[in-house]
Amino acid sequence: MADRHNKLIQGILHLKAHSEGYQYMADRHNKLIQGVLHLKAHSAEYYEMNADEEGYTKIQMHEFMAIFGSFCEGSHIVPFETEILIEKPV
Repeated sequence: MADRHNKLIQGILHLKAHSEGYQYMADRHNKLIQGVLHLKAHSAEYYEMNADEEGYTKIQMHEFMAIFGSFCEGSHIVPFETEILIEKPV
């Protein structure tokens, strides 16, 4: 059972972020890499450019929860489309 949960947490989501959502993704990345010389900072445009032709961006479940989890409480306006695709774990 533990292996199944691990796959779900590491699972891939496809979401359509709004410009504000892309900025949250960039801010999180840039905060995490502070002091790591071989990693480069990213802008919101970096994440937006990596969206597929339908506008979906791939992100791991745990990253999604770390970045956007607080928006999923109550009646917050979320910085992404509410239709999220979840890849089936292998």
